[in-house]
Amino acid sequence: MDAVVTAGGRLTGAFAKESGVQVKALIELGGRTLLERTVSALAGSDRVDRIAVVGPKEVREVAEAAGATHYVPEEGSGIDNLMAGIRALKATGQIVMSTSDLVVVQPEDIDDLIGRVPASAALSYVVVTSEEFLTAFPKRENKHFVGLRDGQFVGGCVFVVDVGALQRIESELRAMFLARKVPVVLASFIGARVLLQFALARLLGRWVAPTTAELKARVERSLGCQAVIVRGASPRLALDVDTRKDWRFAAAHVAELECPEPVAQGAAG
Repeated sequence: MDAVVTAGGRLTGAFAKESGVQVKALIELGGRTLLERTVSALAGSDRVDRIAVVGPKEVREVAEAAGATHYVPEEGSGIDNLMAGIRALKATGQIVMSTSDLVVVQPEDIDDLIGRVPASAALSYVVVTSEEFLTAFPKRENKHFVGLRDGQFVGGCVFVVDVGALQRIESELRAMFLARKVPVVLASFIGARVLLQFALARLLGRWVAPTTAELKARVERSLGCQAVIVRGASPRLALDVDTRKDWRFAAAHVAELECPEPVAQGAAG
């Protein structure tokens, strides 16, 4: 299975100043960039063959050193970059699509995810419960979860999608992306009823919110393709860096996980 990693995200202001980079994928944690951590997990997967990284020229060297087989110059939006990666690979069938800011993802996480998605699925989306996430990362305080009627969730950053389906619904995906902050327009895609449920949930609690099954059904009706909600996948697929708070937690977590304090002199033996 081929994989496309989009690495075009930029940092500005205080975040860029503190991290020392403007391309988010090049943030370093424990001596390794987020991009390297993401690509090396894909390259180590038994289920992934070719990997295209789409982004600015600054990411090329890191991407290729980590195991990417193709570097593709960025074209614009995330959807533009995804489609550019697909074209560069001449990919068909199902592919893996990933962001470039995963912190501790492992090859086995990728293998497990691919195994959970049926071959008939056009779109898949990993959901991790708040309990699963906080069990894996108990020190991640104040994490924002989406409250639905059947639980509180955070979404994963790695997806298995069908190229043919993406090409058929490309215009709808672009419209949904543009409409994501315009409720009246967004309602035409996810439904006015679902949008109203979300609005009421902000006032009355998640018990009036839609369920994951209702959202899945609405996406399938709107886009005309089979969608799969993936449960039970590794919480590491949902640990990414979007904010300075995310970055600070990630840095502390990596330091604790990968750079344990040395044993004090005389403590051993």
